[in-house]
Amino acid sequence: MGLALTGIVEPAALAQTTLTVWMEAPAQVQAGESFEVDVFLRGETDLFDDSPEVSGFNSFALSPTATGLGQAVVNMETTRDAEMSPWGLLDAGTYDPTTSALLDVTGFQGIPDTFPLTFWEPGNPIRGFSFRVDLVAGLTGELEIQTLDPFMWFSAIGQGFGGVTSDDPGVTLDLQPLTVQIIPTPAAPAIGLALLVGGTRRRRSGH
Repeated sequence: MGLALTGIVEPAALAQTTLTVWMEAPAQVQAGESFEVDVFLRGETDLFDDSPEVSGFNSFALSPTATGLGQAVVNMETTRDAEMSPWGLLDAGTYDPTTSALLDVTGFQGIPDTFPLTFWEPGNPIRGFSFRVDLVAGLTGELEIQTLDPFMWFSAIGQGFGGVTSDDPGVTLDLQPLTVQIIPTPAAPAIGLALLVGGTRRRRSGH
């Protein structure tokens, strides 16, 4: 990733750091419908204070990818900005139909204690962004979405250009996949039409 920077701490100490990405969405959706996914980021470390009042993510770049039943996805599109002030999303990402991925959604909010980017606000965990998934009609099964090849820079007030990144050796990445069950569209309208046709035929035969 082009945003990659290296932390100032020793690699051995980075084993105490875990950067987590998880997603939330409805457990079930109907084929042919759309649904929204919220992406969250959390940092945990013993290297500095990782409380919500002090720590936060300077930047991230993530590519949500449908790794299971990807052929069910027609499009992905970012719908909500990052909870990062003052910049938010620098890039809303681009959907690649060949890989069923929303590529390089990028968020940035500056560097703590570093002029002129003095508006950095802590927050941990944060909702990184939200995106919409559009599904094809008629295809059902288990859809899995993962965040592949991520970059995250986690820091805290007082760290300046320090902190840790997902590219640093020894950092543990906890990339939790999302599973959504795609179910068939209810057949009630078709049944109702059959009953209507049957009733019409019975009325005609009674004349």
